[in-house]
Amino acid sequence: LYGHYIDGKGIEISSISLKAFVDSQQSLQIVKQKKLRKVKVYQNYWDREEWLQIPVYNSDLLDEGDTIRGNAIAASGQATFIIEAAWQLKVDQYGTKLLTYAPDRKNEDLADVNKAISLALFTNRFTALADHMGAVLQHTAFSVNIKERLDFSCALLDKFGNLVVNAPHIPVHLGSMGSCVREVAKHITFSPGQTVITNHPAFGGSHLPDITLIRGLFDANNELIAYIANRAHHAEIGGKTPGSMPMDAENLEEEGVVIAPFEFSHTNFEWDEIRAIFLEAKFPSRNVEENLADLQAALASLNAGEGRMQQLLQQFGAEIVQFNLRAIQDYSHHKLNEHLENISTSRWAANGALDDGSPLSVKIENIGGRLHFDFSGSANTHFNNFNATPAIVNSVVMYALRLWVNAPLPLNDGLLRDIGLYIPSGLLNPKFSIKSQDCPAVAGGNTELSQKLCNLLLEALGLSAHSQGTMNNLLMGNDHFGYYETLAGGTGAGPGFHGQHAVQQHMTNTRLTDAEVMEQRYPVSIKSLAIRKNSGGIG
Repeated sequence: LYGHYIDGKGIEISSISLKAFVDSQQSLQIVKQKKLRKVKVYQNYWDREEWLQIPVYNSDLLDEGDTIRGNAIAASGQATFIIEAAWQLKVDQYGTKLLTYAPDRKNEDLADVNKAISLALFTNRFTALADHMGAVLQHTAFSVNIKERLDFSCALLDKFGNLVVNAPHIPVHLGSMGSCVREVAKHITFSPGQTVITNHPAFGGSHLPDITLIRGLFDANNELIAYIANRAHHAEIGGKTPGSMPMDAENLEEEGVVIAPFEFSHTNFEWDEIRAIFLEAKFPSRNVEENLADLQAALASLNAGEGRMQQLLQQFGAEIVQFNLRAIQDYSHHKLNEHLENISTSRWAANGALDDGSPLSVKIENIGGRLHFDFSGSANTHFNNFNATPAIVNSVVMYALRLWVNAPLPLNDGLLRDIGLYIPSGLLNPKFSIKSQDCPAVAGGNTELSQKLCNLLLEALGLSAHSQGTMNNLLMGNDHFGYYETLAGGTGAGPGFHGQHAVQQHMTNTRLTDAEVMEQRYPVSIKSLAIRKNSGGIG
């Protein structure tokens, strides 16, 4: 469950836990001493529209027949129940607490209610599938970058390659996942048991360290139902410098190992061929065993996701599963249209620049309920590695729209259904070739330009002041390893709220490597780990 053998590596014990237990009767006495009356306190609660003062009940003191109508909270030492408006909690004769829908309106359309409940349940089922994939990937990965920093993403897509749900991972990965699956599917016809691996920017990749694995999911009749995919950042994948993000790279070949879509199957893992890809590049990986270990973890993640989908297919059938894959996107599309109907503005624009002065520009227009994003005026192809791909632009637009709608829905392609994107050739849409030496470098496009674009769109839409316009990468290494870190900056303030200090924000969503883990796994001693006060000025 938690790892596997790697050639040349010993077994590492990362933690030992000690648990102490007390007699259950003693525990019961302590609980009884702490029991309070049924209504303990009143709590501030946000119900998606306004702040309310709602009662908090001690659920240990509830008796048979007790009923609590929402909005309310029932809490004990073991669990907390949020009882929303139009719901009630009732205790039956066995002490079981039952949540039921109980609207105040007598003529409530129960058919619509049931549809909404069903959609919410399937959203959670699909999200749980992606969460489970992420948990398996984290547990079985070897590298610090994946196991500790959580620099990976997992997603479920429909049979057309549209993103449906994701675990709460990395936005710059997730928004481009659909682009990657759709581009790969143009060149490869998926079959049961087949997995495709790629990191090529021409096929929807972000930058070379981010390696994507894709698998088609099929029903009992071998009909394609959906796709699952994961994308994980490999801290070392070759290139001119350790960490695989050389600042002076002028083409893709100098940034590391390039993997055009490569197919392999459940029963015939071509690990020797994959190893050769990593070792035979002009600038090969410095730690191929770690690469292969993390790829095996990514494969285990797909196996886990496929198993969960097969359970859903057996329980509900392919027709219902596919209906809900569409319905989730329909709901996101509806929420965006609803938002557009409630605002009077129809044009937005903003201009910005990279640190070297390369211009960025966006114009947004609402034409008959269809949003058009025009990035004309942005710079030409960059001579170094600050080029993005259309997949990254897609990610940023999807993420900004999700923030704009500000509703509890998963990041998915339903937000982009009526969106027009014009991305002129250049910095945001460079030309790629099958020969990596003829392709522009892209490492900084994923980490720097994505954040700059996010700031640009949030400025245009009036959502917040600029946050740290960078993923702030720290890289180092030698002939045997590469280290990669994303250092947190701050988020910009917005209407009615302050910004935040020292947090990962927007297109990145990783952890910071713990100082103890870094010293254990790398030849490094940490002298200080702290927040630099006023590093961005007085604010």
